[in-house]
Amino acid sequence: LDRSSERLLMVDFRYHLVSLVSVFMALAIGVILGAGPLQNSIGTTLSSQVESLRKSRDEARTEADTANNALSENEKQLDSAGTQLVGGTLKDRRVAIVALPGVEDSDLKAAEDKVSKAGATVAGTVTLADSYAATSANPYRNTLARSLAQYVGEKSDADPHVVVASGVGRLLFMGSSDPNMTVIRDALTAKDNQMIQIQGDVEGGVQAVVVVTPKKMEIDKSAATPAAETKSVSNGYVKMVKTLSSKGPTVTVGEGTSSTSLLAKVREAKGAGSTVDSLDTVAGRINVAIAVASEIKGSHVHLGQGDGAQAVIGTRVDAPATPTQAPEPASGPTSEEG
Repeated sequence: LDRSSERLLMVDFRYHLVSLVSVFMALAIGVILGAGPLQNSIGTTLSSQVESLRKSRDEARTEADTANNALSENEKQLDSAGTQLVGGTLKDRRVAIVALPGVEDSDLKAAEDKVSKAGATVAGTVTLADSYAATSANPYRNTLARSLAQYVGEKSDADPHVVVASGVGRLLFMGSSDPNMTVIRDALTAKDNQMIQIQGDVEGGVQAVVVVTPKKMEIDKSAATPAAETKSVSNGYVKMVKTLSSKGPTVTVGEGTSSTSLLAKVREAKGAGSTVDSLDTVAGRINVAIAVASEIKGSHVHLGQGDGAQAVIGTRVDAPATPTQAPEPASGPTSEEG
């Protein structure tokens, strides 16, 4: 048995020794071949591949630059054609911008772009406070609505969102022709519980309102249930747009085309005026002017690339000579009467 064990050990040792020798021989052969006959071949192949990749990269970059330049040129031509298309369609009209919380300056400028080039005067901008539609402001909004309803032509038990929006609508569409303008403005811009900020001159009244929605709707981050807060705030804004639309020509615009965006919710609502998506494109900005003219003319349109929108651009729409009639003054007490 001892001899058998010794023989097995010898065989096992020889097996491992042969394996180790084979490994080192393979390494040696690889080093010799790599440093000798195969060196130039491997180096040439790798260099060729690197050069090919570099050439492909340069070609792709050139193609991208060419495509970007072509796109930029096409946008310039479309912008020029769009300016001619809408030029004069809003001549002598006054338009107000309503900015929802979270709207960027670039969005406001985009909304004003073709409206101004169509001949309209952007009289002013009303920026909604972060608390405008927040559920945390419900107690104050309810109290404000009860005291403001009689001045804006709403019933005392009307939806608070509707009452506040009616006040905004009357400020914009009627201006100083509303005998209650001062009390409405003071109530909505009170420093301690400010609902809106007014920039510009809206006292002369406007013939159309453009509501600008943000890329992403802002909500109170401290809300216990963000999903419920988002839904509640969205409903509040939709009610606002519908109320403004009942007072005069109203167009809601935004960049988004998603079916879950605030713009889409406004588009789905009945009696919410006109809508324009893709505000970040040249076509979108052209469509804003077309939609405003259509609204003043008495037609609701939905333009852009999102669901339910008409994408075709090219039809000139001139606002009629006579502006849409502003809402009648409220039948309640005037600010002079108290």
